[in-house]
Amino acid sequence: MKETLITNPMVIMLINMTIVFAVLYGLCLLIRLLHVLDPTRKQQIVPKELPPELPVVKETVAAEKNGLTQEETFVLIAAALAVYGYHPQEIISIRPAERKKWTQAARMQAMHRT
Repeated sequence: MKETLITNPMVIMLINMTIVFAVLYGLCLLIRLLHVLDPTRKQQIVPKELPPELPVVKETVAAEKNGLTQEETFVLIAAALAVYGYHPQEIISIRPAERKKWTQAARMQAMHRT
């Protein structure tokens, strides 16, 4: 019996590369199958019905200073949150931030600049 050896390096390279890419393609298909069958992935949330409109509270002093009504202020805040990917139903309440912390942060930032 005569045994045939392949000694051409190009043929050996093509055989090896074919095997490697076949294995990689098989792994790719396996990963896609696992993504489809994955029981731990989050299910898509079905949006619920919109809640009834909340009662209008007295306009705040800050809104009056800016020349905006409370409804306009709420719309602007909701639009800003929508840019970050939040849904209007996720907004529970809107209340003014304590001014002392923001003022202190601005002072600290100004001190570190010099």
